[in-house]
Amino acid sequence: MNRSDFKGLSVQDRPQILSISINYTIPTNGFTNRNRLTRTLLAGWTVGAINQYSSGQLLLAPGSNNSLSTYLPGFATRQFRNPGVPLYLKDINCGCNDPTKDIVLNPAAWSDQAPGTFGSGTTYYSDFRGQRRPVESLSLGKRFTFRERFAFSIRAEFFNPFNRNESLSDPVTTSPSNPPTRNAQGLLTGGFGYINYTAIASNSVGGTIPSPRTGQIVARFEF
Repeated sequence: MNRSDFKGLSVQDRPQILSISINYTIPTNGFTNRNRLTRTLLAGWTVGAINQYSSGQLLLAPGSNNSLSTYLPGFATRQFRNPGVPLYLKDINCGCNDPTKDIVLNPAAWSDQAPGTFGSGTTYYSDFRGQRRPVESLSLGKRFTFRERFAFSIRAEFFNPFNRNESLSDPVTTSPSNPPTRNAQGLLTGGFGYINYTAIASNSVGGTIPSPRTGQIVARFEF
């Protein structure tokens, strides 16, 4: 028995996490030689950004089909990973996959044991992960002061400004022996490595629901 094969990672494993927070105000002293209107329009703007990047969420190793629980109730194992065989048929982070046509996981990367025998106890592998889903937001705002008691503030906020935060779920990791299935229109509906394009995934960083590019403008008058 290879004991190292029975060690596993926590589902919370994130080997790479990067958070970037920016808050910059355009200084007014760079416009001292400009007229008052130019200074009012160009100086004092505040630019902000909050961005988070991390490794993709771990995918479950395929469950074993060896019916071990039939012989030992309460026991279940997972399939062995075949050394040197790629886990993916296509790069899951390339942004070029069509979930209605493309299967992304490689069924040849896994092998099962004979019925009634133990398979692998490893649940997660560090290089077997779903898509990376960055969390990005930008903002731009300024406060205009009129006399002593009056002010006008305006702020624009943009969420997922580059539209890179796809809301597709991670690929299905059921038995590699499950072949792709398609509907009458030829679109994928299941199988090992199938990405369910009708389901929304939780974000890999904050656990929030990804969404397409959105924005809002907030204005406030103070007196």
